[in-house]
Amino acid sequence: MEQKTQKWKPFKGAKVDWPADMPDDMLEEAITVSKKALEEHDFESEGVQIAQIVKQHMDEKFQPYW
Repeated sequence: MEQKTQKWKPFKGAKVDWPADMPDDMLEEAITVSKKALEEHDFESEGVQIAQIVKQHMDEKFQPYW
């Protein structure tokens, strides 16, 4: 049985599962928004809020497909 290995690649300062499931421009936008949200919020106590910020931004910019 063939075992799938995880492949990671640095991309715009983030460790990304490669090949990515989205175009480079969307991936770059997701990384940028995520980094900003992580700088402004505490991951342990506000993780859900961080996810909501990223989702809302991506929905507004790339609706309906991202």
